[in-house]
Amino acid sequence: PPMNYLVAVKDVCVENDILFIADEVVCGFGRIGVDFGCEAYNITPDMMTMAKALTSSYAPMGAVALSPQVAEVLAAGSAASLVGHGFTFGGHPVSCAVASECLKIYKEERVLE
Repeated sequence: PPMNYLVAVKDVCVENDILFIADEVVCGFGRIGVDFGCEAYNITPDMMTMAKALTSSYAPMGAVALSPQVAEVLAAGSAASLVGHGFTFGGHPVSCAVASECLKIYKEERVLE
C-alpha cells in the first residue's frame, strides 16, 4: 500500500478506540528489509501475529505479541496466568525449541541486519 495508508488506518483505530493488529506472518523477520513490516511504516501495533519464519518453516508455530496495554487487560481477567486460555497444541515443546534456535541463529548470523 502507499506509505501513508497504514498510518491512516492506525490513526482511525486510535481515534475510535479500536485495536490495530499487524499481521506479520508474511512481512515479518526481515522479509521486506526491516525486522517487521510495521516498522517500515513507523507503526506500533496493539497486537502482532507472526508465524512461518519464527521456525524457518521447519515446524508449525505461530505467535501473537501484545502491547503492554493489551497484556495488562488480559492479565487482569486471567487469574494466575497471563492469558487464561489456550489451544490444544499451544506451546508444543518441539516447535518452541525450533523457534528458539531459529531466533538464536537469526541473531548470531545477523540475518535481519
